[in-house]
Amino acid sequence: MTQRDDLQRIEESRDILISAIAQTMVIYGVTPSVGRIYGVLYFANKPLSLDDIKDEVAMSKGSVSTGLRDLLDTEMVIKVWKKGSRKDHYIAEKDFFKNFFAFFVKILRQERNIILRANDQVEETLKDIAVNGESEEAKQMAQGT
Repeated sequence: MTQRDDLQRIEESRDILISAIAQTMVIYGVTPSVGRIYGVLYFANKPLSLDDIKDEVAMSKGSVSTGLRDLLDTEMVIKVWKKGSRKDHYIAEKDFFKNFFAFFVKILRQERNIILRANDQVEETLKDIAVNGESEEAKQMAQGT
């Protein structure tokens, strides 16, 4: 085998692993394209710019930008400064436990906010029925008993 063959095999192995990361991220509600962006950053040996990532994943600049925003929100990707460049550069957070924890904290916060907003919407109605309801059954239901 030549050095070129070895490099080709490494590249193929990298692509398989990136595909696996993209597929597993679907389990957590992340699109495969965002998973590919994360995979490319995970295996990058230096911070990559948006254009670098776009070229690696063969997606539009807008799609990569949106995907990076999602990854930044879950702290799976970190924006870094690169000396001599005015472009933003990104690296992957490689601690899977930290990624998993940050993702689920974000999901739990979203769930809590939805429930709190719904509770705020119905609270006054239920209080009114509990005090001024026409039937005892409705008053008890509104009181949650």
